[in-house]
Order: sequence, then structure tokens, then C-alpha cells
Amino acid sequence: MAATIRKRETGKLDKRGNPLLTYQVRWREPVRDQFGVPTGKHRHRGEAFPTEEQANARKAKVDQALAEMRLDPGEARDLAAKPLGQYASQFFDGLAGTIDADTVAKYRANYLLYVAPTLGPRPVASIRVADVKKLRSELASTTSARTKRPLSAGTIKHAVSVLRMILDTAVENEAIATNPAAVRLPSLRRHRDFTEGKRYTRLTVEQVATVAQWIATEHRTTGVRKNGRKFVAIKPANPVYALAVLFSVATGVRASELQGLEVGDLVLSTLPGTCGTATVARKKRAPAWTAEPLKTENAYRTVPLDPWLADDMRDYLAKVHQDADNPRAPLFPGRFAKAAASTAGRNTGDSADRFDWTRPIDEQNVYRRFWLPALDALGFPHSRWHDLRHSAAVSTLATEHVRDVSRWLGHAKISTTMDIYAAVLKTETGGKSSPTTRPVPLPADNVVPLQRKAQ
Repeated sequence: MAATIRKRETGKLDKRGNPLLTYQVRWREPVRDQFGVPTGKHRHRGEAFPTEEQANARKAKVDQALAEMRLDPGEARDLAAKPLGQYASQFFDGLAGTIDADTVAKYRANYLLYVAPTLGPRPVASIRVADVKKLRSELASTTSARTKRPLSAGTIKHAVSVLRMILDTAVENEAIATNPAAVRLPSLRRHRDFTEGKRYTRLTVEQVATVAQWIATEHRTTGVRKNGRKFVAIKPANPVYALAVLFSVATGVRASELQGLEVGDLVLSTLPGTCGTATVARKKRAPAWTAEPLKTENAYRTVPLDPWLADDMRDYLAKVHQDADNPRAPLFPGRFAKAAASTAGRNTGDSADRFDWTRPIDEQNVYRRFWLPALDALGFPHSRWHDLRHSAAVSTLATEHVRDVSRWLGHAKISTTMDIYAAVLKTETGGKSSPTTRPVPLPADNVVPLQRKAQ
């Protein structure tokens, strides 16, 4: 049955005293069961418009939809009116079992942090390309609460990518005809990297060793309270976390992989001055600290330990680690907060007594409480914990083949290593490994050809 238009008076008058009219488009739709099959019954639907032209345009669309019978017009309107957040929920629910839970959690966090506050409550049909561009522009001028720096181009790209995948779900449900986030946008990275420089700085291994030494040393600073009295603030030495920093820069393991390492993963000889190995077989993350599978198949690997690091680990396991005989014990311990340490009967004034040897090291805690203060005290530029992995890669590439470095880093493909460290493979100074000499012009030919005279 085709749609009809009914003209009705609204009960209001215009400025000339004439009654205001409304044009109602009316049609009947089949009632469907939970599987989408028509039940034989129909329901009346309708929409009101202030002008006859708008009503005729809507009537044409309704008639077309009824003729094609792909989607009931009223249902299409309801789908278009649903907020973006509802499609986001459907999108995340549909990812279960298709990709790992870690990636789903990152997608969800990106949406909640960067997209939901602005576009989450909006009806999905109201989102236009201009809204996507505006969101991207706002993110580009947003300062990260954690790093106190502008969001990186990569972070913004991931946020827009999640928005695009959610809107793809709306397209698949026929709520919208096209995806406004699918348009090609100009690159942010090119402009921001050249004008503002790198967001983070990779430290050299010598600088990292200096940071580790600072963490392993006690520091006392004198200050003055508001009442004028002086006080001495003590930063206790923490050689365990200093060793964790050195271990990270020497092996290039990811933070979650460092947290997943156990005592039994190390293979060390009893002879000093000999090499060792560390097997990367799992990752762990706060707060559950349960073993999780690694990122790719190549992430399961065995990393060599140089003699100096193997000696440090032998000494650490023999003299410091309180559960070294347990192969399932975390390689590096977690740390009690003061209140938790007091509840557990630990000496809160003794930094060494606050270690929790049943729980893995918390990279974020070490980063905030030890790594960043060391950078500030030494006057080093800001650097992420993940940059220790880059420092390890660059240092190792100076002496080892890229194929071996790729395997030790756990990259999925050797091309990944070559793409990330292409500049380093050419040498860090930007020059050639074997510079050429100044080109010399060819020697002049001093032989003058004789011209024969004509006979």
C-alpha cells in the first residue's frame, strides 16, 4: 500500500490570522518477528512536515522503500536516530572472538577517551564529514593529561580509525548511506613533525645507564616549609628497579613482556663472565596480572643476555631475589603502597621491605616514581618507557645483523624492523659508512690531431 499525505490544521494561526497547516505522511508497515519475517499484521506509521514539498519528498522515499521491501521506512528512521554510542556498543560486542581482548580494550579506550565525549550522544545520521574534521582538529590541539604534551599524530589517527569502524557498523545496519569518516583527510604527521619536532626522545644506552645509576643511589634534598622550618627529603636507593631499567635497554622487551617474565625464563650458567638467555613466553598487565598470549607468533622468542647483564642477574638472583628458587616467581617484584605495606606488617621506611615478590613489577609505577624523577634530576629530555626498546634496537643494530635484531625484538616481519629503524640503518649521523672522495676530472688529452693538407 502506497503512502498517503493528510493535511491537517495545527490549531495555530499565522501573522495574518490564517490557520497553520501540517502535512502528515502516513503508511503501513508489516510487523516482523524477532527473525525479521513478516507476521501478516501491519502497523501504522507517520511523520509530520510543515510544508507540502517536504511531505511529498518523504512520501517518495517511503514508497520506494516499501517497493524494495529492504527496510521499513519507520525502522530506517529509528536506526538513523540512534546515538553513535549505541552502534559503538554493537561494534565492540561484535569484535569478541575475532581479535585479541587487548586490542578490543584499546579500541574501547580510544572511543571513550577521544570520541564519546563529543559524538557519542549524537544521532548517527546527524554526523557529517565536517564533524569528523572538527573532532580531529580538536584532538590535535588537546594536551595529554599523562604526558602534558599535545596528542601525537598516531593517537589521533587511532581515534579517527575507531570512529570510522563504528560508523561502518551503522552503514551495514542501513542507518546511514555513507560513512562520513571514510573520506581521505590530510596527514597531521607531516605538518606537526616538521613544525614541532619529535614528541619523545630516545636516550642513548649511556644515558640510560646514568638514569639507572641515579635510581640505584640515595638522594637527599633540603627544602623549606611554609612555616620557615627546613626539612630533608630522602629519595631511597632502589637497585632492583635500576636493574630492571638496564635489563629493558639491554634486551628490548616490551613493558608487558617484562612484567610477564618469571625466574624460570632465565637460563644462566654458574660461571661468571658467560652469556645467558631470557625466554619471552607471556605478558602480564595490571591489575589482574594474569598470563596473556603475546602479540604475534614471532613475539615468542629467546633473547640473548650479554655477559655483563648475565653477571648482574646471577648476583641479583643469588643475593636479592627472595623467591629465586621458585621458577614461577616474577623476575622483578611489584611494590606495596605505603598503606598496603603497613597493613602487611612491612617497614614503610625501608624501601627494600616494600617489595611484593608475589606480584610482577608495575612499569607505570616505576615510570612515574623513578624514571621521570631521574630524567628531571639529570636534565635529560622527556622519554617514554617504551623508548628503552628503541634504544636497545639502535644500540644492537650498530653491531648485529638486522635479521637477528628483528628476531630478538619479536617483530612480526623483518620489514617492520627495517621500516622503523631505516634512518639508523643508514647510520645515525646521516652520513655514509664509507664516504667517497672528491671526484677528479678526467685528464686533458694533450695529443693534437694533425690535419692533412689536400693534395
